[in-house]
Amino acid sequence: MKKRTKFAILASIAVVVIAAGVIGGVYLHRIINDQGSVWERSTPVPQTVDISETEATPTPPVFTLEPGATPTPTPTPTIDPFVTLQEQADTSMMKDIVNILVIGVDADEYRETSSEWNGKSEWHSDVMLVIAVNFEDMCVDMISLPRDTYANIPDVKGIYKLNAAINCGGGYMNDDGTVNYAGFEKVCEAAEWMLGGIPVDYYYAVNMDTVKALVNEIGGIEYEIEGYFDIGGRFYEPGLQHMDGQAVLDYMRVRKKSSNTVQWTISTSDTNRVNRQKQMLVALFQKMKNENLITNIPGIVSAFSGRLFTNCTAGQTAALATFAYQLDPANIRMHTMGGNSGSYFGWNFVFTNQANRVELINQVYGVKVSQYPQYTIQYGKYRWGTMLEEHYLDLCKPLTEYVQKLIDADDLLPEFTPEPSASVSPSPSISPEVSATPDIPTIDTSTATPSVTAEPTSSPSSTGEGTGAYESFSPAARLSSVGYYTEATPLTRQYTEEQRQLFKDYLTCLDELDDARDTADSEAKKARNGKSNSLSSAANKYLDKLTELQDKAIALAKEFGYEKKNFENTCYPNENYRSRSAWALNYWDDKSVNEVNVDFN
Repeated sequence: MKKRTKFAILASIAVVVIAAGVIGGVYLHRIINDQGSVWERSTPVPQTVDISETEATPTPPVFTLEPGATPTPTPTPTIDPFVTLQEQADTSMMKDIVNILVIGVDADEYRETSSEWNGKSEWHSDVMLVIAVNFEDMCVDMISLPRDTYANIPDVKGIYKLNAAINCGGGYMNDDGTVNYAGFEKVCEAAEWMLGGIPVDYYYAVNMDTVKALVNEIGGIEYEIEGYFDIGGRFYEPGLQHMDGQAVLDYMRVRKKSSNTVQWTISTSDTNRVNRQKQMLVALFQKMKNENLITNIPGIVSAFSGRLFTNCTAGQTAALATFAYQLDPANIRMHTMGGNSGSYFGWNFVFTNQANRVELINQVYGVKVSQYPQYTIQYGKYRWGTMLEEHYLDLCKPLTEYVQKLIDADDLLPEFTPEPSASVSPSPSISPEVSATPDIPTIDTSTATPSVTAEPTSSPSSTGEGTGAYESFSPAARLSSVGYYTEATPLTRQYTEEQRQLFKDYLTCLDELDDARDTADSEAKKARNGKSNSLSSAANKYLDKLTELQDKAIALAKEFGYEKKNFENTCYPNENYRSRSAWALNYWDDKSVNEVNVDFN
């Protein structure tokens, strides 16, 4: 193992141990006082005394001092701190493999009060690190569980990220402001699910303010920032500089650009943020080691007051400390139970690679567990498609009926206005003897009303038949007979062939969506039963057809004047995620889907 890698592992363990409060003190005390190797215990060998020939009550020796001599004080025996630790340890837990879950809650005062977060008060278990302590083989496996993992929260119905486990357990805090330990227990249950049922019985949990308190307690740190970034109205430039607790926390947190006034040169990916956190932890540990800050351990531990929570007893913590004290760093392994990322279900999720998950669990625990076929990215796409289809069809049903009604009414009209066939009477010849200006008879309009009878003009029916029931009616009468006529009804067709074709294409898309759904259903069933399947391609085609339907429906609504709030708006109208277009599926507000409403913002 490379020296830098070993050091990074030691640093990560040291920070976790300091958070626990006890293990760090013993470990760092050992380093500072240079009592042999860090990982090899020097056990004092007791002296053997033969008392077989001694008196039962020995006479104390009498010492006589020369005049003016100064008595030499009797040295106080040095107490080995490891022996003291062993005396405090509850070793009953030190069997086989024990899982310790380190939980990091994203709670801090800034998020709770700043306008940037709109008074955020819903906290998540953003850091979940399983430490598998193998007492038999004297090794440790550290398994990172990504916070955005698409996961099942045991005994809670819904679609959740893994970091919502604490919310599904009642949240981080109770209504009275006290810490809710049931939330931490629910995170342990979710971690157990990730491990295929392997128990996770113990946890240590901290919040974000703990980082600031720790850094401030040791006087900050000199650190070289690699690029520009800003967060919470605070701006940082690259270069070597002194960083206090707030600056360190900002550096480890920053991922999203919040201002245009600074040209960012720092990476914004979540992976790089994790790397920055590791590098900062190494630097903090190096300072504590170089400056002999072990004497401040009591003050450092006090800085965690109210921010360090565990279900381990003091004896169990001491037992873990004795194990860590003797652990060879070469026996520490790092893992991540990762997978593929995708924006489905309205959020960004990490879909665990189930084959890798099973292999990892077998490697660490020697246990073969089953895959979770319904928690792959392929199945996630399919499930999201079924939810979108139901929502989309609910939106499209009134649109379909609206346009169909217009087309049906339009089909009852003639395609064009027929030319009138007027009879023209020949003009009488005028005799030369007759005056050019004949006498015009006077018509009594009070009693005479001319009656004009027009022959009905027949037009082909909409079905193409030459004759039909509508031939003897005017267009107005034909529309009135089916209840469509108003004074504003046109007397010729108003929709073009292009418009009618748009409707036909839309209806065809609905039929094709049915076919895509049937295929996806079949492949999903195979996946659930562990059979070979083509769910990946079927789910992709299913989602593509839903996107096509949305596009065609929006175009159709615009062409035929269908008005519905936000029907055409497929983007977020503002930064409030809850104010989306009609096409957005806010399922998390529906308790029939999500039993617990969790805000992932």
